[in-house]
Amino acid sequence: MEVIRRYFPQKPWQLVFIASFLCGGVIMANGLYIKAKAQLAQLMIAHAWEKQKQTGENQAPWPWADTYPIAKIALKNNKPQWVLSGANMRNLAFGPTLQMQTALPGKRGNVVIYGHNDTHYAMSWWLNPS
Repeated sequence: MEVIRRYFPQKPWQLVFIASFLCGGVIMANGLYIKAKAQLAQLMIAHAWEKQKQTGENQAPWPWADTYPIAKIALKNNKPQWVLSGANMRNLAFGPTLQMQTALPGKRGNVVIYGHNDTHYAMSWWLNPS
């Protein structure tokens, strides 16, 4: 019992400090997890895009995905983004998405592509809305 008492915080401010430190660590780990998952998803989407170009068939980036890359875009000097088919929140978490009731990129008509303005389209601040 004496060993536990020696290492357990004796004053309230010590307990608050330790709790704050642990909460901050959990929040930081969650942020790193989300970033790592996003980077892995981009690699898998790029691989699916290349495989799709070779075979000519729609290729899901991962086995349980209900989407596939439909276009590759690059704005200014930024790295390319792969546009996923089907504009829904699940697909939007992994990259820009194409509204399926609009024209396909490169075809005649209006093309509507959605993306988060703080991640996928953070570089599009210079675009003029029209």
